[in-house]
This record gives sequence, structure tokens and C-alpha cells, in this order.
Amino acid sequence: ASPFWLLAWAAGHILGGLAISVALHRYFCHSSFETTRFWHWAMALASCIVVQGSPLAWCIAHQTHHARRDTKGDTHDVGLSYLFWKTYNDVPMVHWRLKQAVKDPVLQFVHRYTLAVIAVWVGI
Repeated sequence: ASPFWLLAWAAGHILGGLAISVALHRYFCHSSFETTRFWHWAMALASCIVVQGSPLAWCIAHQTHHARRDTKGDTHDVGLSYLFWKTYNDVPMVHWRLKQAVKDPVLQFVHRYTLAVIAVWVGI
């Protein structure tokens, strides 16, 4: 593989790790820190770019996982397929922790246009 593709692969993994652990998990789900409007937008868009979908949808599934972990109501499918792709169990979702996030116009925009954001990124 050329050095360019190895660099792109490494950058993608770093972006993915940061988008999932920092943006989606710590910032959007648990409100662990505050940031500027620029980084708020950047993290919302990054969560789409790494193909995790809308931050709102991800956070609802994650909050349900926290509320019902290791039970039949857990959102995460922990079968063998989990090693290759992430699937979610069809369970009622917990929405109570996201009352503030749903009011956020940035998250509403990104939720509404997630596929468009991914398409633009792929086009670039």
C-alpha cells in the first residue's frame, strides 16, 4: 500500500476514535464538558463522517444501553456478529436524558441531514 493510503487509514481511525469516544460518548451523551460553537458543529458532523449516524440516535441507543445493560432490554447485540459490525436489538429506547439535546438546532440539523453529510463527505 502506498504511504498516502496508510496515512489516510490511520487518520480515519484516529478521527473515528475521537468522534465516538469524545464527541458522541463524553460530549453529546454525558455532557462531560463544554466547548465552543465551532467544536460543537465539528463534533456533530464528525459523528456522521465516521458513519455512526446522527448524534441524537446514537445517544438514545447508548443511554438505553446504560439503563438496561446486560439484560434482554440492552440495545447492543453481543453475538458473534458484534466482532464484525455493530447491530442493535429492537428494544424500546430511553429518551429521558436527551430532553436538552433534542432542543439543540445543530443536532436537529445533523439528525435531519445525516445521509447528506455522509454523501458530501464521500464525494469530497
